[in-house]
Amino acid sequence: DGYHFDPRNYLIDILSRAIANKQDVQVSLAGSGSLAIFPSIGVYYCDAGDEKAFCTEAVEKYTVKILGAGASDIYADSQGQGRNFDEILWKASYYASNGRLINSCEREDVIEINHWPNLTRLPCPDSAVAITALLTRYPTSVTLASRILRVPIEEVFSYYSAAYSAGLVSIHNRQATDPDLKPHKDNTMLRQLLAKISRL
Repeated sequence: DGYHFDPRNYLIDILSRAIANKQDVQVSLAGSGSLAIFPSIGVYYCDAGDEKAFCTEAVEKYTVKILGAGASDIYADSQGQGRNFDEILWKASYYASNGRLINSCEREDVIEINHWPNLTRLPCPDSAVAITALLTRYPTSVTLASRILRVPIEEVFSYYSAAYSAGLVSIHNRQATDPDLKPHKDNTMLRQLLAKISRL
């Protein structure tokens, strides 16, 4: 239809799968840094210099490693307090959106924002404060919100995609359907086996 994007092509899918299955994972991108997300304690760490570029690469370019017990303590010792993982879900979806709706959302959805996102720390359209003010008080369809606020619908699409991914949205006119998010496979043993074979 031209106004949706498939999250399975982007980092947001990797993060959503990890959270849905409560897997602590490290996601690396050659030459661009890495992030670690810990659904077990609700935080993430990221050392990518350009978060927008990091969040919008093709999904096959990332390397995903499942982290073992105690990894969160190691990150906390070296990098301090992590950031709330809702932030990286918002960022990854907002950057991937580029004015489009994530597949799970529709322009006819009547939506409510359950609580204010911290817009000072998040990428967002110029109209984000107005969109949030409207949708926290009056559940409204995406298309009607665009008309009421006189903002491009692409801005509402990006905002809705980010808020939906961060878990801030209630949909009033239909039952939301969650995609089937499969857990990441632990390839540690396979890598060890391949390393041994290569040394033979």
